[in-house]
Order: sequence, then C-alpha cells, then structure tokens
Amino acid sequence: MKKEKFSVLLRGENLAFSSAHFLIYDGNTRENIHGHNFKVTVQVSSYELENSMVIDFLILEKIVINVINELKDKLIIAQNNENFKIEKSEKQININFHDECISLPIRDCVLLPITNTSTELIACYIGKAVHKQLPMNNISMKICLEEAIGCVGIYELKEGE
Repeated sequence: MKKEKFSVLLRGENLAFSSAHFLIYDGNTRENIHGHNFKVTVQVSSYELENSMVIDFLILEKIVINVINELKDKLIIAQNNENFKIEKSEKQININFHDECISLPIRDCVLLPITNTSTELIACYIGKAVHKQLPMNNISMKICLEEAIGCVGIYELKEGE
C-alpha cells in the first residue's frame, strides 16, 4: 500500500541573511574571513496532516526567521573545531590558529556547535534549531542554504531519525 506524503516549501527574500565565516581545511590552512548573502529554503514533510496542513506557513516562517536572526550580520565561528583555540572575555573573542590571532568584539560573533563553517554544517545547525521549535513530531525536513548563485549546502532530517 502506498503512503501519501505531504510537504510545504518555504523560501523568500525574508529568509535571507548576511554573515561572514572562514573554513579550516587541513588543520593547517585557514580561509580568509569573507561573507555571503545566504538564502534559506525549508521543506517540511509529513505523512499526516493537522487541520489539512503539514504546518502553517506563518508558524514555520516565524521559527526560521528567529533562528537565522541569530546569525545575521555576525562572524560565524565553529566552536567545536579542534584546530584553533577560542578565548572569550566579556567584550572580546580571540581565535588562536597556529601563529595568528583573530580578535573581534564578541557582539560581532556567533559561536555555533559545529566543527567547521561549511555551508552544509551551517544548514545542519539551522535545521536542528528549527526542528527543535516545530510544534509537531514525525516530520522530515530539508534545509537548503545558498551561499552564492548555484552553490547550495543541504541538510536533511528524515522522519524517525
């Protein structure tokens, strides 16, 4: 017997944010700090409908905007990267990587529980943060994070996983 699956897809200019980041490649090489105008697309799927919907678009939009607002106009730092040491004070953050130190006001940075700041891992962070706030269970979700035209990192969370 075939199961019907329903999905909603949310995208738009209001699901965009600008942030900076840098990648650590082989443990010895660091990319220069640079920024992107990220665009988020979210797909939520379920085998069940509630009130004839997978989820109300307005509820989903509010959740996604709340998550991406934490990243807006910030330097995204991977706090679980073993290749650099992070030191924080009340107003300053220092990132020590081999013989260099990146020092920035803490208000300009956001530390994420990821190992690197690839588009895929930022999409994963967004997906998990959105999923935690969804008002229902038993859903599948896909987050597409575009960092440049045609360059998209994707994170998928399958139902029951």
